[in-house]
Amino acid sequence: MQGGNREEKLRQAVRELRQDKQLQELEPLLSFFASFVLDIPLVQQIMRWDMTVLRESPWYEEILKEGLQQGEKQGLQQGLQQGRLKGETQLISCYTSVTASLRNLG
Repeated sequence: MQGGNREEKLRQAVRELRQDKQLQELEPLLSFFASFVLDIPLVQQIMRWDMTVLRESPWYEEILKEGLQQGEKQGLQQGLQQGRLKGETQLISCYTSVTASLRNLG
């Protein structure tokens, strides 16, 4: 929509959507796109919209699922790296102790 980054254009689009029963279903989509070019609090104020609308959508569920999968993957990678680092540190410490003991014997 030309001028879609202007508050008055969003207000006009909302009025038009709300006048048509079938188009009312597109209001969450309009909110989503408007949030890219306008401040979210302004979009919420204009549309009397909150996160409930998005949370109920299949898109939200899919995005949440992907985010959780990425988070789990990153957490696993970080855990493996930390475990590897801890193991290497313990190995170096053990090696240092053994070499010190061998020096004391000889």
